[in-house]
This record gives sequence, structure tokens and C-alpha cells, in this order.
Amino acid sequence: SLADLLSTSAADPTRIRIGAEHGRPELTDLSLVASPYYVGFRERGTVGVLGPTRMDYARAISAVRFMADTVGRLLTRIAVAS
Repeated sequence: SLADLLSTSAADPTRIRIGAEHGRPELTDLSLVASPYYVGFRERGTVGVLGPTRMDYARAISAVRFMADTVGRLLTRIAVAS
């Protein structure tokens, strides 16, 4: 179920789910911002923030995208160096 929450699509790489959009009653007070990271050209994982529905979305989206890009670049460097 965590994988379902974090999954993204090529058309919408940054996923934003607010409150009831999760489809899970236990998450109605929470929001999720998630973005995939890539090693080379292959998607390898997802970075996300789960927080209150009143979070600063612009800041959360920027932070998640930055971290996904950074993790991807670092892991790509390690993979190339190996």
C-alpha cells in the first residue's frame, strides 16, 4: 500500500495527493508530495513528504523535486564509477 501511495506516472512525475484523495480514511488529515528519482535513465525509487494538509505546497514540491534530482545524480555517479 505504501508503494501505491508513492507511485507516479510519466505524465505526472510529481504526485500530490491531498486528504481524501488518498482513498484511505486514515490519511484524510495528511497530504503527500512525491517525485521519482532516476539512476541513469531508469526510475529506481521515490522521494516523498507526508505532512499536514495545510503544508506549504510550493516549498514541499520544490524540496521533493530537489532531493529526487540530487539522489538520482549521486547514485548515477556511484553507478558510473563502479
